[in-house]
Amino acid sequence: MKLLLAAPNRDLLQCYQKLLTADYGETVTAFDGTQFLRLLAEGGYDLAILDRALPRVRHELLLRQLQRERLPVITLLSEPLRVGHLTEEPLSNAFLPYPFRPEELDAVIRDVTEKRQSDELIFFANTALEIAAFRLRGGSALTAAEIDILGRLLAGEHVSQENSGVLISALNHKFQRSAVRARIQYKTGKGFQLVTDNE
Repeated sequence: MKLLLAAPNRDLLQCYQKLLTADYGETVTAFDGTQFLRLLAEGGYDLAILDRALPRVRHELLLRQLQRERLPVITLLSEPLRVGHLTEEPLSNAFLPYPFRPEELDAVIRDVTEKRQSDELIFFANTALEIAAFRLRGGSALTAAEIDILGRLLAGEHVSQENSGVLISALNHKFQRSAVRARIQYKTGKGFQLVTDNE
């Protein structure tokens, strides 16, 4: 596996390059957007890990280039995850706010990689969840965390309010934007539940 890691903090780059190389193989680093694009053009990468605050090129433009290359991307955040991060286009496949432990980054990399290789298609309401494409069929892009929450709801599992409110809000926004005839509601004592229009 070959990773492209980009962050403006060179100490962090060096630290995570060693860790990721030990776990995944070759890890190439960039410290600004210009260098990132130059390295990306060389090709051969399996995954990009990109700090949202990377200087010299806007994050949106970097994501659009990654999208054209069909390369999955994890965005590192210097702030807590907000609904705005999850509803912007183009969308990262996953977000990881600082500070994080190496095992947290490892878990996100494995999650994104596994989903990218999935052939699972889950139908619900008037749409389908295309896991490998990270999106609702014909509609909005989803992150790995949103896919996990939606999968649990579709399986009838209990989803609590703790740590899921931002993801639920973003999913409801995307359902509306994509004309999906479903919504996620909170029911006292039962947690979040997926409700379709015919229920």
